[in-house]
Amino acid sequence: MNRRNQDAIHGPVVWAPSGVPRPLSTGDQRLQVYVIFTTFKETTAALKTALHLARDLNALTVLLVTQVVPAQFSYSSPPVPLSFNERRAHAVVMNCSMGEEVAIRLYLCGDKHECLCSILKPHSLLVMGGKKHWWGGREQNLGKALRAAGHEVIFIEGGRAIQTWRKF
Repeated sequence: MNRRNQDAIHGPVVWAPSGVPRPLSTGDQRLQVYVIFTTFKETTAALKTALHLARDLNALTVLLVTQVVPAQFSYSSPPVPLSFNERRAHAVVMNCSMGEEVAIRLYLCGDKHECLCSILKPHSLLVMGGKKHWWGGREQNLGKALRAAGHEVIFIEGGRAIQTWRKF
């Protein structure tokens, strides 16, 4: 297996308002608003924004959790158990969900940017949280790279949108 191929480890799961996860219907053709998991606090702010946006657009909110696995480890035995990030993702959703459904997708990968570019449809709507730095932090750089790949990115800092990267 090519080490840089990204493998979807868990099929998409929808976190329903009842708190009981269920499989995502493959026939759901609604617009999807993607939230990229960064840190608990930043993702919470981004998810709250995305849920409001998704409600207004009648869209499905999808939380994307990527776990980078160093090259010396196999995807079948990553250094951090996948269940750890699964619990973090569920905690963020439970902290933010206002009765809306949120799909959670977990991926193990070798490179976060490559993974996201391979799983996202062209021109996807993305919301991500992070801290803005004058030198460009990790999240800012990822947002700019995803924007350069053709996606619409809304960057959230401290619960408010501070920057969007769009084509004009």
